[in-house]
Amino acid sequence: MKNKTFIIDGTYYMYKYYFAIPMLRNNFGKPTNIIYGFINMINIIYKKYNPNNIIFVFDSKKKNFRKKIFKKYKKNRSIMPKEIIDQIKPLNFLIKNLGIPIVSIPLIEADDTIGILSKIENKKKNYVFILTNDKDIYQIINSKTFILENFYKIIGKNEVKEKYKIFPKNIPDYLSLVGDKSDNIPGVPCIGKKTAQILIKKYKNLKNIYKNIEEIKYLNIKNKIKIIKNLKEKKKETIFSLKLTRLNLNFKIKNKLKNLKLKNPNIKKLNIFFKENNFKNKIIFKNITF
Repeated sequence: MKNKTFIIDGTYYMYKYYFAIPMLRNNFGKPTNIIYGFINMINIIYKKYNPNNIIFVFDSKKKNFRKKIFKKYKKNRSIMPKEIIDQIKPLNFLIKNLGIPIVSIPLIEADDTIGILSKIENKKKNYVFILTNDKDIYQIINSKTFILENFYKIIGKNEVKEKYKIFPKNIPDYLSLVGDKSDNIPGVPCIGKKTAQILIKKYKNLKNIYKNIEEIKYLNIKNKIKIIKNLKEKKKETIFSLKLTRLNLNFKIKNKLKNLKLKNPNIKKLNIFFKENNFKNKIIFKNITF
């Protein structure tokens, strides 16, 4: 594929490497395990995929619209550990001096920003590969947008259909029915994965499910009378959940997403940074090794 843009959910990978890589510290006693993980990630992307562009997206410190309208949204997540906070500034220094653009927009969640960026890149006829672990992002997968899972497994429309038995666009409907523990979205009692898949396959989306709710009693599913009852009782919450799980691609932030192109790295600053943090591994970047 030509014209490949890699969009990376930086917030997810900070947590991933914090827990996945044993704690490393530099000569000043500062933690560096997350930074080390990011260096390896960038190396893998360059060596394996030779990208035309890379963009890191991070969540903003300010509350996004989902937290404003739903106080329990992601409330089950713990406070960011100090060892992660201590690595944010040097991590930003590394990425910026590699010439890789960073995007973090106040009040807008990283997922929505990733969705808008993907749409912009698709219009430029670029293929988009998204590195994340967030199921919400599956909804924007199309013929030119993919999820790159664990760096090597490419998730496209067919893979979503095989895994969830639904199309990518129906992921918000699916999550509003089954719930999403990571985002504290409750779902509808008695509706599991298989039932949600049957309902979406039959009625296409949540709106049509409610429109044809009385027909559910004729379907070949367990506890259908109880499911109808629960759907009715939880209608307000379920429709509200759909609003939370569906990405908002209509934010007017395109001006903030212009000129997000790779620049030449600052090799002098990077070499000093590597020495200060005891990193002996090399980065291969834009055909430059340092």
